[in-house]
Amino acid sequence: MSGVSGPMSDAMTPGSAGIADPAGRPRRRATLVDWLVRVPLGFFWLVVLTILTFPVAIYMTLLHYLVQGAKLLIRRPARRASESASAEERVA
Repeated sequence: MSGVSGPMSDAMTPGSAGIADPAGRPRRRATLVDWLVRVPLGFFWLVVLTILTFPVAIYMTLLHYLVQGAKLLIRRPARRASESASAEERVA
């Protein structure tokens, strides 16, 4: 990155650990309130969402199998070629 200058070199500046960050993005340091309130609430919300995914996944799986079973019950038996040929002759 040091010697090569490209069309995007003006828009990007090297950030921490050499990772390029967008130049116009404002940054602020995490305050004590962020660390003591927002971070634990974020982790709690992550746990809540993780717990909610399991019943939803089970419900969707059961719904899928229920629909597939209903399709099997509703499906009409396939007609044989001889039956369909005789039906076409009657129409014509």
